[in-house]
Amino acid sequence: MPDCDATLLRRFAETRAESAFTDFVHRHLDAVYSAALRRVAGDIHLAEDVTQQAFVALARCATTVARHPAPSAWLHLATRNLAANAVRAERRRKAREQEIFAMREVFAEPGAPVDWGCIAPVIDAEIDRLNDRDRAAVVLRFLENRTFADIGVALRVSEDAARMRVDRALEKLRAALARRGIGSTSAALSVVLANHVVAAAPAGLAANCVTGAVAGAATTSATSVGVLQLMTSAKLTLGIAGIALLITGLGTAAHEVTRAHAAASALSADREFNRVLSDRLRATEEQISSTERETAQLSKHLRDAAAAEATRNAAAKIANAASRNSTAEGQAFMKRHPAVREALIAWIDAQTNFTWSAFYEDAGLSENQIAEFQLLFREGNWIEFNGEPHVRLSISTGMSFEEIESRRRRLLGPDGYQKYQAFSRTIPARNLGAQLASALAFTPTPLTSSQFDQFTQTIAENGSTKMSSTGPQFDWNAIATSTTTILAPEQRNALNALRAQADFDGEFSRVRSAALASSKPTSGGMSPR
Repeated sequence: MPDCDATLLRRFAETRAESAFTDFVHRHLDAVYSAALRRVAGDIHLAEDVTQQAFVALARCATTVARHPAPSAWLHLATRNLAANAVRAERRRKAREQEIFAMREVFAEPGAPVDWGCIAPVIDAEIDRLNDRDRAAVVLRFLENRTFADIGVALRVSEDAARMRVDRALEKLRAALARRGIGSTSAALSVVLANHVVAAAPAGLAANCVTGAVAGAATTSATSVGVLQLMTSAKLTLGIAGIALLITGLGTAAHEVTRAHAAASALSADREFNRVLSDRLRATEEQISSTERETAQLSKHLRDAAAAEATRNAAAKIANAASRNSTAEGQAFMKRHPAVREALIAWIDAQTNFTWSAFYEDAGLSENQIAEFQLLFREGNWIEFNGEPHVRLSISTGMSFEEIESRRRRLLGPDGYQKYQAFSRTIPARNLGAQLASALAFTPTPLTSSQFDQFTQTIAENGSTKMSSTGPQFDWNAIATSTTTILAPEQRNALNALRAQADFDGEFSRVRSAALASSKPTSGGMSPR
């Protein structure tokens, strides 16, 4: 069934086939409407609006969502965001007060049956707090009523693994509800979700969703003609005839309202993308800061341990200095200091995940493939400690560069390896795009997802990035020229600010390097490959 969902979305995205989108809407309408109804506190009319907006957003992103492992999970997340935007702050405050009161009343006695009217306001909030994989498992199992076999296909795991993932996610939900004062067992919670979480959508809502979504995704008058053809289809003759009469009566006003809804949905999606990108950037910056602190501690540990070893073995080291193998010395050193080995592995893996996390998602790598990918990067990385003694710390098992690349080709396959090579060329551009998005995140002109993709692709393709021993070197004049049509004036000002900072950092690095060279330091250092 997940493959069928992806097929319907691809057919709609490629051919604008309204029948394909209609089939998809009928598959997921009840689940989306039920999620919206719960999030707007039972307001039927507002739930219908949110449902229509969710399918409008889906129609606009059909090409991207078709590649998602669980399109229904994406749709559930979009419904959450649209419902949140539709509810005023005062209503949210009152809803929270009602939740607190309801939680005090639910399960006053241990083992009491679940009151769905009380648990409904909080269950979606707890589903939102699950990670992406656990949320997808819950949505597929309880909102879509999928079998464990179908869930395994969607999440690219075995049926048993899918069952374990659903059980684990259900246990997390139970524990979260317990922290709110709602006590239950996983089995009881499973029964409640299966029996109450999906409600039947009102009659005619499917037709409204299809009509609004197709109209919102249209960019030419030809698509509008397609919508009218959809409205005369045999399956929806009775309901669509009424809508056609209504559109005829409202005329241009109805068309403008549809366009306004589509524009609002697009803006909401772009703002959500910007927020997620900013959150990821902040998390990455915190991870980098943490890694730098750990690296400083590792360097101090190395210096202290090296000094202690030099004191104990000075005579032997001097006698054998000419024949010492720095790599062998480093391996022996890590056997004596396992904490150094663990810190080195964590440091290399953190760098690998920061750089390649987007590639993992694009290539659809499994957890086992990601672990193998990290292992191959460990093979090609080391840290040189240039003090006394001179050692090279490495996790390598001795594979050559050719062996590493051969294993990487087998791991990724021909298509995956081509994506790997293409992604490698875009890494400097992606990092620069992330910096620009962060700088614009809370301005009136945030960087949209479309601008981010165009910006990254343009920089990667026009040869404005070159690698040197100190890192990527940008041709800022070429970047400014090639992105003129992509960025607004305010956004170009932010890019100029990044250029000024890069120039300052480069000059500071040159001055610092010259000062270090003249001072001839004697302490050890770290040199990752």
